Amino acid sequence: MNYGIQAKPPGGYGMNRKILVTGGTGFIGSRVVKRLIEVGDIPIVLKRSFSNIWRVKEFIDKVITYDIDKVSIEQVFRKEKIDGVINLAVSYKKYASISDIDELIDVNVKLPVRLLELCKLNNIRLFVTAGSYFQYSHDDALLSDYRFSVARSLYSSTKSALGEIMRYYSKYENVKTAELIIFTPYGEMDHEERLIPYIIRQKLSGNKVHLTEGFQRLNLVYVGDIADAFVRALDIKDLQESNFVFNIANKESYSIREIVTVMEELFGSRIEAEWSVIKAEESDLSRNYLVDLENTEKILKWKPRFNIYEGLKNTIAFYRGKKDEN
Repeated sequence: MNYGIQAKPPGGYGMNRKILVTGGTGFIGSRVVKRLIEVGDIPIVLKRSFSNIWRVKEFIDKVITYDIDKVSIEQVFRKEKIDGVINLAVSYKKYASISDIDELIDVNVKLPVRLLELCKLNNIRLFVTAGSYFQYSHDDALLSDYRFSVARSLYSSTKSALGEIMRYYSKYENVKTAELIIFTPYGEMDHEERLIPYIIRQKLSGNKVHLTEGFQRLNLVYVGDIADAFVRALDIKDLQESNFVFNIANKESYSIREIVTVMEELFGSRIEAEWSVIKAEESDLSRNYLVDLENTEKILKWKPRFNIYEGLKNTIAFYRGKKDEN
């Protein structure tokens, strides 16, 4: 259902919570929306009239959508009885230039702060957002929530800035907030230029894979597990604390070489990998960081359900099916 300035839409899919979602047509956002539907909630997705909805097309009829280039966010808050907000809109710039500053600040700071203010004004007591493990410094050996040092980029600095603002709203404005620090996501419908889809697509096309030396370690988290974490975060409204930070990660990380080996087992044949063709950008990523998951397991009650074999198996099956369609 797509709504502009129209009569208030009927609810009733799950007769449960109405959750406003930004970034709901993206890789992670679409899976969060799907998971909300599965548990009986009603997602309200903010998008643009020209947004590509291919990831949510199969269940779009179970979603309330608003085109925010036609309807203001304030109007959405007035029209809907919203129970919570999940903010997944993001502007990611690996190497930000001066021309990127406005977009980074607008999407990563101004938009969520606007949402927080609307939560306060409309008595909506729950705001959940996605953080990035790049908010941790290279110097950290133990990646533990509330222990951020110097973020690794301007992008991750904007995410950390939002975290500080969320603490203000949770302490003084009665909005319960949670930041989920997402480690390396992967899965079906990922952006095709990312590492895992790149390797799979090259393998399926019979092409060689050009990689770094392969010793960088990645803490892979399957997108289905990430979606489950965001839905679980909606239940923190019943807890006494007002501000939370949760690491969404696995206890083990894998080098790129180990990941390729697992994928070869799943394919049942060798991947033609050319190592050291690409220069690694962050050599210290070869370190095996320890991720603190105590609060994630104890408070959020979340653990990953998919191991690397299961997650990669699902991902390979998706891209294999996509190739067969073409």
